[in-house]
Amino acid sequence: MTSFDRPQQGSPASATRGEDRLVRSARREALFALALWLVSMVYTITYCYLNGYDRAPEALTFVLWFPDWVFWGIVVPWISCVIVSTWFAFRFMGDEPLEDESSLPAPAAGETVHG
Repeated sequence: MTSFDRPQQGSPASATRGEDRLVRSARREALFALALWLVSMVYTITYCYLNGYDRAPEALTFVLWFPDWVFWGIVVPWISCVIVSTWFAFRFMGDEPLEDESSLPAPAAGETVHG
């Protein structure tokens, strides 16, 4: 594509062309996943740093066969992320058509439409 084929910035052709719904949806989903990862990472690192270091061995307790700081700092956030990600995948994310459905030809009389 040459510079003659592309609309120039500020031209009416580029101003009328909006962001695609598929791109907007993918960006929203990616930002959610990034935010979930960031929150989980900050919590895990902070909790494990504050509760896992400089402890006397006598103060160590166990929760479901894990040291308490590992359970509350790693296992619980991991399980929480799995639950939130599953909810997000099944309730929040949705399929977007790859092409504009209004541009598709109408089905012929008697033709079955699948999808």
